[in-house]
Amino acid sequence: LPNHALGLMVSRLVGSIIGIGKLSRGVLKEFDLKNEFSKEALKSIARTYKNFPLYTLPAGFAGIASAQIVNIFLSSNFSLAILGQYSLAMTLVSLPMALLSNSIAQVYYQKIVETKNNNGNCMVIFKNTFKTLLLISILIFGIGYFIAEPIIGFVFGAEWKLAAQMTQVLIPLLGIRFISSCLGRTNFAFNMQKIGL
Repeated sequence: LPNHALGLMVSRLVGSIIGIGKLSRGVLKEFDLKNEFSKEALKSIARTYKNFPLYTLPAGFAGIASAQIVNIFLSSNFSLAILGQYSLAMTLVSLPMALLSNSIAQVYYQKIVETKNNNGNCMVIFKNTFKTLLLISILIFGIGYFIAEPIIGFVFGAEWKLAAQMTQVLIPLLGIRFISSCLGRTNFAFNMQKIGL
């Protein structure tokens, strides 16, 4: 690895460790964890939720790798200018999608967990949410597909025309991701992380 890349990785790691350390000290000051939990209770909880670290960690790694592999491919096979155009396109499309999908996913997750705990029919919620997400996706991403190129050209200038074209290509993919990222919370509600992986 080049020195600057190694430096970025090390600084990110050190920053994360310091942040976790500060949060841990705050928790330990606020709560007496020895009296809060017994070893038996902790073992029981660990057995119940063992699928979270076993399957969610590799699934998260695979998700991040699948997103970053494109950056590695572009930088190694094309110019950094192409990578910059792609990065702008992804940023412009991903940020609004992430804000919207996180809000909807949290509400959906809460509803499906409550329904499951009350022995209700979660399939009805799943189907209704899918239909709503499909409609939102078609409306937002459909409009975005047609207005992305002129808006990006107007805001960023003619030199970002390739980014505008890439945005149009990425919009259908992100529309599908929008739906799947919300409904993917179903696996967590039913402790079925293996299927999610």
